Amino acid sequence: MRDILGYEGKRCVVVGAATGMGEACARTLAEMGAEVIALDIAPITAPVKQTIEVDLSNPASIEAAAEQIPGDIPSLFVCAGVPGPPGFDNLINGLSLDKEGLEQAVTAGLLVRREDNGRTYDKFRDRIQF
Repeated sequence: MRDILGYEGKRCVVVGAATGMGEACARTLAEMGAEVIALDIAPITAPVKQTIEVDLSNPASIEAAAEQIPGDIPSLFVCAGVPGPPGFDNLINGLSLDKEGLEQAVTAGLLVRREDNGRTYDKFRDRIQF
């Protein structure tokens, strides 16, 4: 597959990579030559560099999964369509998104920045669905 998006050699984390659009995303990125780290509660069959089991309803599981991801996360694809943990900040903090990653999520419309205090929140509130 031709890498028209420029992901070849770049680290990409895909959450919800076991089925559906998350699996398709992980497979496509891997075919383009990306270094894919795939997370899901279910077994992952996509040909990725690393798989990590994570239960997004459990903040301790999110933290444990985040500790298994080496270095920075320049590209994050959250494809899980399951209820998330209480407070979207748990996921952001658990995955250790840097300032640039947060800005990309705001620019993409995945997060909303509050004008009164500058904090961000999941525009879908109680669901992680990107």
